[in-house]
Amino acid sequence: MKRMKIANLKWILGLIIVVGFASCNNDDDDLYGNWVRMSDFDGLARGNSVSFTIDNKAYVGLGFGDDDRNNDGYADGYLKDFWVYNPDKNNWTQIEDFPGVPRTGAVAFAANGSGYVGTGWDGDYRLNDFYKYDTNSGQWTQIGDFIGSARNSAVAFTIGSNGFVGTGYDGKDQKDFYKFDTQAQQWSQVASLGSDPNGGSGGSKRQGATAFVLNGLGYVLTGYSNGQAAKDVYAYDATNDAWIKKRDLDWDDNELENIAVMRKNAISFVMDGIAYVGLGYNSGIQNDIWMYNAAEDDWDEKEDFEGTPRENAVAFTLNNQGYIALGSNGSYDFDDIWKFQPWAEIESEDN
Repeated sequence: MKRMKIANLKWILGLIIVVGFASCNNDDDDLYGNWVRMSDFDGLARGNSVSFTIDNKAYVGLGFGDDDRNNDGYADGYLKDFWVYNPDKNNWTQIEDFPGVPRTGAVAFAANGSGYVGTGWDGDYRLNDFYKYDTNSGQWTQIGDFIGSARNSAVAFTIGSNGFVGTGYDGKDQKDFYKFDTQAQQWSQVASLGSDPNGGSGGSKRQGATAFVLNGLGYVLTGYSNGQAAKDVYAYDATNDAWIKKRDLDWDDNELENIAVMRKNAISFVMDGIAYVGLGYNSGIQNDIWMYNAAEDDWDEKEDFEGTPRENAVAFTLNNQGYIALGSNGSYDFDDIWKFQPWAEIESEDN
């Protein structure tokens, strides 16, 4: 009888320890990140648009939406309107239309108080024309054509006063990169993605990648290469015109968690010195969000995006806060915009 009581006591104590351990693990596994829905985009719902930011305002335009109007003789669905979002007023204002042909899959960057938009696909042709938007005059002017091949689904980023454009699809995947000097208003070719002066294999050609600037380096990652999700990650050092190899997204010691970051047509933005990547497509439309730890060269999952899963959205940072807007999911296009609170718990009432 005494032995039975001791055995029962041991079983109860073991159960308490297991339950307590499981509770601790559940606490540790809690994901943070709250999304607040803001004022919907005033233009047509669309995907595959572009955005740039100047003076804490976001400029958003182009793309493809469910527009069956004649559109001045251009292909139905391809858009050329542009809008500016003011986060202080939480409202949208239409600005002068983009002067080039309507298009999708273009790129954009901002430098020295002006926005630059170019490349893309107009339904018939890939494009290499480029335009500058002056926020003071509110007018567009055409600049020198992009000197790489005409393409769509490329990436762009800004370091200092220079814009950088590369990768994309011109009939085949590409990895070349080019710099636009906004002072000289001139293009020049720089090192291709992943080029290694020591003779390494270099980066994968790709389309549908994403790019962000963190700690002065321009990161390029995700996208599709030869029909498969790209796993390699590179950071561009503009001072030395060199690419720095980062850990592949399927590196061995991470228990395969980071492989979930691999996708195409994702978004990215930076806030508080931390980069975030998410949404997009990989074996289906995604709504997950990942945070990049540059010091450890590693990724941590955040709470999922609270809007509908989508790809080909735009993302930007205003007043050090990240936003996601627009996008598409199959044949459905979106016109909503969401602000991210990375360390807050989900609040469904703010949606």
